[in-house]
Amino acid sequence: MKQLIFIFSIFVITISSVIAQTTPVANYTFSQHVGTYTEISGGTVHGTEANVNESFNAIDLGFTFNYNATNYTQISIQTNGFIAMGTSVSSNSYPVSSSSGTDNVIVPFGRSILAQTGSELMSKMEGTAPNRVFTVQ
Repeated sequence: MKQLIFIFSIFVITISSVIAQTTPVANYTFSQHVGTYTEISGGTVHGTEANVNESFNAIDLGFTFNYNATNYTQISIQTNGFIAMGTSVSSNSYPVSSSSGTDNVIVPFGRSILAQTGSELMSKMEGTAPNRVFTVQ
């Protein structure tokens, strides 16, 4: 489970760098980084293992993020392993392939996920402008 959280965290960190101008999606760059996983602490807890197929909507990022030529200041988190830019997210387990999915999603898992005992769904914004990072774990 920690490896899955690590992959999700790295993915979110990679796409969370602040982009100053509107950029077409084709111009986004992604890279990988080999390092040591560091679990975030002191963030906002949105859910626990008791939360199944739940959405946590309109969470403030702490900065403006341009995604697909639209500026967002909030995201929504779905316990099934994805986030959506904006104020709401679908509760569907397959957000990309379903007609009831959500636009502007970031989907590292996109499956019906059950948490391990004692786990938490947490987010945290770190850094100072213009170098802020919003992590979902």
